[in-house]
Amino acid sequence: MNSPNGFHTRVPAAPMPAAVRLAVFVVAILGFTGPAASAAPPAPAVADSSARVRSDDGSGFECRRLTLPGTVNAVAYDSSSRILVTSYNAKLVVDPATGRLERPRVIAEPHCLAYDLAHRRVLWDARRDLLPLSVHTNRLLALQGRKIAILDLANGEGIRALPEDAFLMIRDSILVTRSGGGIERIDLETGEPSWRLPLAIAARQLSAFCPDSVLYLTGAGLAAADLSGGLIWEYPMRLARSDVASSVFQNVIAIGISLVALAPVIPAYWGTHIEMASERPLLRGSRLYASADTEVVCVSRLTGHVFWRRRLGMETNARLRTMMGIGGPEWPGQTLVRDAGTAIAVLGLGFAREGSRVWRADPGTLTLLDPESGATLRRLRIGREQFLRDYRRVPAGHLVLARDRLFVLDDRLSIRDTLPLPAGHLEAIGFVDVDSLVLVRTNAGILELDPGSLELRWERRLGGGGVTTAPHGIGTRMWMIGRHGLLGHWLGGERPPVWIPFDAGAAAFSGGAAITLTDRTVEIIPLPPDDR
Repeated sequence: MNSPNGFHTRVPAAPMPAAVRLAVFVVAILGFTGPAASAAPPAPAVADSSARVRSDDGSGFECRRLTLPGTVNAVAYDSSSRILVTSYNAKLVVDPATGRLERPRVIAEPHCLAYDLAHRRVLWDARRDLLPLSVHTNRLLALQGRKIAILDLANGEGIRALPEDAFLMIRDSILVTRSGGGIERIDLETGEPSWRLPLAIAARQLSAFCPDSVLYLTGAGLAAADLSGGLIWEYPMRLARSDVASSVFQNVIAIGISLVALAPVIPAYWGTHIEMASERPLLRGSRLYASADTEVVCVSRLTGHVFWRRRLGMETNARLRTMMGIGGPEWPGQTLVRDAGTAIAVLGLGFAREGSRVWRADPGTLTLLDPESGATLRRLRIGREQFLRDYRRVPAGHLVLARDRLFVLDDRLSIRDTLPLPAGHLEAIGFVDVDSLVLVRTNAGILELDPGSLELRWERRLGGGGVTTAPHGIGTRMWMIGRHGLLGHWLGGERPPVWIPFDAGAAAFSGGAAITLTDRTVEIIPLPPDDR
């Protein structure tokens, strides 16, 4: 899920804020205000040199190495224009030492600079707190306080600022944001809306993704829109829970009806906040599968026609315990919908999110549904694991990834084996979706298992969670990067991998290049065009 232009270095437990979902590379988040400013002469000195990085097999890649006037915080790069935008802190001595035992007082002055690699010149340098996010043609998106600013890439002048939480999606030159009870598409040239679309499903949490020419949205239901602003279909959902349970409880006390007798009709999550699944829906053929709380719905991608809607079961006693406040889940929790071959897999992750907090939720479970009818085929609570991470179906069986281990289940969902992560990989993040391969991202790097035997094929500790380029399928090369090096791996193993070791403060992909930051130095390693 990486943007082609910006990147980030941390993997939070809570949903990432809107600006970070742009996949920016942030070493230090700065708090700042004020409009963008044009460069003030004289231009700062930037040392620019060509270099060649070597892989472990002796091959090399050409790169550019820039040394900035201060410590670099973030970078966004555009390979087509070859313009790099970076924020850095220049140190200023404001109180020189007057005695032998005194130290001068130094403060950091924030700057944002645009550099043209093709002509080796500084385009502009703004003495403002701007955190570059991504570059799109001749426009720069940057974080400015709690707003996302649209700036002219040529001179750094501000065009428009939008609330950070209004951001929904950007792809190429298409920027879609929230607007009141709907969405709007922003023209990056003018900063003005090119169209607005009201939505009945617009809710406190609204997310969007655009795999092709159709924009899919999830909120208080599902919707599809075309990029010209037309609504294709919309499906508002009544969710599984209801706060009317509080009045039910009062009536029960008033008339003395048995709580046990009423337990089956008491809403499962009395008085709790409604939370849609933050993961994008599953697109499979002409159908879309999505989860909301304890329900899963299957609709037509073309018309929004509902083929089925099913509620995942839960124990009656759990409802009763929840209502009486003695144990039970506080939230229904996050769910993933995955393709399980002949079935649809719904994985309950065992936790819920609200802002930066992680709440106790339903136990982690795996449910297999019939894709045609929605009927429950199998359902299992996964051991005593508190949190689950991801699911994948391979020839060896159903794989459920937990924090520090991998569960292997047969078709009856019996746990056949439990595989610990290799040494040095302390915490799993998720699977990388590449055909039938089993690639696992961890907090330390990445590893691959044989899809049949599940034996470890290889592993690499990259120094931090491995960030990958978008995989193109078997026979192509996927790049992975961390603080300790850059790995080019041929999917399917036809050729040996390329490993370029280094030791950087941070590293990620931006604009078709691998970029590393070390103090004041930025290194840009262009990736082969076929691998971007």
